[in-house]
Amino acid sequence: MVVCRLLTLGTLLLTGQVMAESYALETNQKNLPPCSGDWSRSNGNSVYTCSGQVTLSAGDMLAASGAVTLRAAGFTIASAKVGSGSGPISIEADWGGITATGSSSFSGAVSSNGNISLDNATIAGSLTGRSPIAMSGGSVGGDVSSVSGSIRLTGVTVTGAVTANSGSITLSGGSVAGLVNSDCCNVVTTGTNLQGGARSGSSSLSITGGAIQGDFSSNNAATFNTVTMVSGTVLAGSISFTDSTVGSSTASVTMTSRNNAITLSGSLVYGDLTAPNYSTVNVSNGSVVYGTCRPNSTPANACKGKTLLLSWWLNEGSWSGAAGEVLDRSGNNLNGQAYNGASTAATTPALATVGGQGTCRYG
Repeated sequence: MVVCRLLTLGTLLLTGQVMAESYALETNQKNLPPCSGDWSRSNGNSVYTCSGQVTLSAGDMLAASGAVTLRAAGFTIASAKVGSGSGPISIEADWGGITATGSSSFSGAVSSNGNISLDNATIAGSLTGRSPIAMSGGSVGGDVSSVSGSIRLTGVTVTGAVTANSGSITLSGGSVAGLVNSDCCNVVTTGTNLQGGARSGSSSLSITGGAIQGDFSSNNAATFNTVTMVSGTVLAGSISFTDSTVGSSTASVTMTSRNNAITLSGSLVYGDLTAPNYSTVNVSNGSVVYGTCRPNSTPANACKGKTLLLSWWLNEGSWSGAAGEVLDRSGNNLNGQAYNGASTAATTPALATVGGQGTCRYG
């Protein structure tokens, strides 16, 4: 009896284990992945269709000998590998949508009529939906687009553009190489590096953190906080920059506000700023503008018409007299050289004596 019980327990343990499986999209259809409906083939055997739900479990691998498309009412995927470089598989879901948990890789494009929810996915192609798209972690090798839903990406690297025709876009972390564009709604980014600009056709932009460049436009307000804008333009109903660096001495930025003032707080700006004729450019909290402000600035004459050529802060840790040690912060690389034992120390003069007279200190 004891032996029988032990055998029964061992059998139960083995039965409860879930083993990873390898599946293939082949013409003989002998090893197709689990489908809750029926399988069919079309388009010269390059399209495999499941009439129900396709499920791939953790560690499962799905292969193909060439480029194929896998269609289903919906997909549930957990840490699986779909296709390869030599046998890319594009997946297309109907209104059942796509849910992928864990870390999954997709060798082709991913699209769905229903909701898309992906965790830490690597997609070689584009990601396209007709409903909301949510993705956390991973990368997309093409564009991300939704015809009629919102897009929310967290920590995702996108090689192409991000487009929502009738929904908002919310990005956190990660980067986007192309344009981020919502035709209707708000675009909000936090800590996302934007290399191709951003646009809100009917609403507002809110950009916080990250290195950004390109053209930024919105129908209403465009708000930037703690960003480094390398180059580009800003066109919006109103514009504000807070604690940001905008442009450089070699790459100025153009800002145009259609309806309201341009407001700068704690920001360094290189470029030409234009507000409506009845408004102004507010320059506050230590902001500096190297460029023009039209029609005027508040306070008056706060914008410097000449581009900064040289800026020595004289606050390096030490100088040895070597060339280039006194750093130029203007971006023009006009670094200087300390002579005659000049010191950066805050408690000592730059030179001990000059003709019997002391000199002011640095630092």
